[in-house]
Amino acid sequence: MRIGVEVNPASEAEAFRRILDAQLTPDGRFIVALDASPPFVHVFNPDGSLEAAFVPRGQGPGEAESPEALAVSNDRILVLEPGRASVLTLDGELVEDRPIDFWPTSAARGCADGFLVYGPGAYDDGSIVWIRSFQALEETPVSILDGASPAEVSAYRSRDRGRSSRLARAGGLAVLHHDGRTPRKMSSYGRWAWNCTS
Repeated sequence: MRIGVEVNPASEAEAFRRILDAQLTPDGRFIVALDASPPFVHVFNPDGSLEAAFVPRGQGPGEAESPEALAVSNDRILVLEPGRASVLTLDGELVEDRPIDFWPTSAARGCADGFLVYGPGAYDDGSIVWIRSFQALEETPVSILDGASPAEVSAYRSRDRGRSSRLARAGGLAVLHHDGRTPRKMSSYGRWAWNCTS
């Protein structure tokens, strides 16, 4: 299958600048891609044809400036950028939009059809929160993985030095790979996995 247009796209909505993330809907009916340029979210049918494109550049509800990650759960799409999260339907209708107090970098479908979000942030005592679970944005997220070694705190505070991470869900297993790079310790790797019961 080929998605998008290679040269001289007939439609701006079908052209990509750089794909940041792509996920299948749980039922396999659609492929949802996050692009680095607006419209940021593209929904494709399994044959590669474009179903919808939405999330323009902006600061209003249903808009984004620099989205970092997305997750798909049932018929909902979570779009994340620094300090902000939005939930939309597969046809682009805004469901929820609110500020968040952390820097999201990766997301996946949650264990109970909510969302898992990897985004280092800090509690009031300075300890680091790595993964949060959302069922809905208005709810207080549940912390799944928190605490940090001195190397992990250094990696969190040195985003510009090249930390990468990936949170994914495959079947009943959720997996996080974290690669922290700091000047003092060239790499601090972490891999966590846990089973989803629903």
